[in-house]
Amino acid sequence: MARTLKDWYEDFLRFFEAVQGRTIAWQTHAELYQTLYSIEIPKDGCPEYWALTVWEREELMRRFESLVSSIWALVWILIQKVALKLEKQQGKTRFTLQDIVEFLGRGKPVKAIQNLLGSVLFSLNKEQKEWISSIVWQKLLEAAKEDKELTLHDVDVYLGYEGEEE
Repeated sequence: MARTLKDWYEDFLRFFEAVQGRTIAWQTHAELYQTLYSIEIPKDGCPEYWALTVWEREELMRRFESLVSSIWALVWILIQKVALKLEKQQGKTRFTLQDIVEFLGRGKPVKAIQNLLGSVLFSLNKEQKEWISSIVWQKLLEAAKEDKELTLHDVDVYLGYEGEEE
């Protein structure tokens, strides 16, 4: 049975995070790219990967790099959107990712993510939106295990906006 791109991506994401020892959400964009460009797929650990042609491997990794970057950005854009809502509705200027999880977890979190990120996910079909939203939810849950307190400025730093004027 042939592996789907979804299977490859999910396996690579698990491997990538295992190599890093942490979820992609708590990495900076620079750290993500540094690791993505230096990651070595072990020949004995993934024979299906090494059975691909050089072009297929390069294309698969190029697409995976794009996916990881997108997931990372979606997680932080979602955090920013929910943090702004928490600030507006509850006056919170400091929050944890557990606060974000609780806000999204009131109903159907994957649907809430799709609604909040609708303008970013518009080009995806329904199945793709559900899949990417469920990965974003999973990464948010993993990141929320670290009880770090954040501000909107911290979110801007992760998103790379720290040098821009408001």
